[in-house]
Amino acid sequence: MISRRNFLGTASAVPLLKGPPRLRAEDTGEKGIAIIATEWAFESLAQQVGDAFLMGYPYEGKWHQPRARVRSVYVERDPTSALIRQRSDGFGMVLYPTIAETLRCGKSSIGVDAVLVLADSGSKPRSTQSDRERCDRYRYFQQIVKIFREEQTALPLYFSHFLSDYFKESEIILSTSQKIGSPLMTGSTTPLTWRMPECDLPYGRAVKEAVVVTGRDSEAAEFEALEAMQGMLERRRGGETGVRSVRLLKGDQVWQAASERRWSQTLLEAALSRSDKLLGITLKDARPQDLVNSGVLPGIVDHPRACIIEYVDGLRATLLQLRGAIGDLVFSARLAGRTNPLATQFLTAPMISGSHSSCLVTKIEAMVTTGVSPCPAERGWLVRGVLEKSEESGVRRGEMVRTPELKRTYRVPKQSQYIRS
Repeated sequence: MISRRNFLGTASAVPLLKGPPRLRAEDTGEKGIAIIATEWAFESLAQQVGDAFLMGYPYEGKWHQPRARVRSVYVERDPTSALIRQRSDGFGMVLYPTIAETLRCGKSSIGVDAVLVLADSGSKPRSTQSDRERCDRYRYFQQIVKIFREEQTALPLYFSHFLSDYFKESEIILSTSQKIGSPLMTGSTTPLTWRMPECDLPYGRAVKEAVVVTGRDSEAAEFEALEAMQGMLERRRGGETGVRSVRLLKGDQVWQAASERRWSQTLLEAALSRSDKLLGITLKDARPQDLVNSGVLPGIVDHPRACIIEYVDGLRATLLQLRGAIGDLVFSARLAGRTNPLATQFLTAPMISGSHSSCLVTKIEAMVTTGVSPCPAERGWLVRGVLEKSEESGVRRGEMVRTPELKRTYRVPKQSQYIRS
């Protein structure tokens, strides 16, 4: 166990990288941010988001200097790594050994204006995931809220990807934040990224059915796919009504359900028409493929999964995990009053990308500076509940699971939130 004295001494030991000179946030009138991270490693979310607030980020065709700066940081794993020392020595990032000291900046009262909980988890295939990779967002939240109550204040909170790995904890985080008055935001880049072609669900339009397709096999990939689809569907007529039931099908059950029209192959065809990473025989001789009507999908997809969601208002939506068919994330929906399906691709960056993450960072910055979350925390809460109940259905061999706890309503503003330039 590293002592506080050794921690502070090691964390500021050797200057490895010098950034441009800049003033502290408290000296410029900028909002101050505390970051609570499981780790600050290369390509981790903490590194991407943290660096954006330390150095700036590309946005709308120029380099944007944020109106908020990182004032204090707590890193649970390997807090004295070379990468952290680079940021500390080069950009004035100050590390503290506890969450309480991080929020108070080493003093007797809170010294920041917002808290970002940045944790990477669930990115590996299910077969290789371990309990260690389930991050303790809820434990962090308990410590943060304890300090808020001691100080009789409530600051904006952002949780990376999702509120918690568990639905009950997500429910507590959401309800507690609402009770104490903390603006709350959670999520990833997928609902906010570029769309090809550029489109959004027409605000207030009735939706009959929807499909989202991912080619990646991990819990994080399915969460991001559902989050992207939910970002579309919550704009429908009447707003979000919550989910009535969830069913998870695996293997041959997926194709049987398609033949029984429990999910739409027409919408799958429309979604795949937006993919530019078709796999299968395309990888061998570059030929175009009609993956749906040719009947080749069962032969090229490894362990298919279909999560069928029935919403309270009657809408049916399906998440299809088709590893081996595509390498990107695509969506389609059948709308009232429209002949052809609405279909698009959510752009996913092939590697670490400041431009790609900027669509998320700018929304976090907006919450930090205004005190209002531009994205509903209920979206992440609902997606976490759907995923948890879908796994329960999977254990029951595809039995439908009713979800009265997911009957929550919310509305979003008419203005679209995804990035365009």
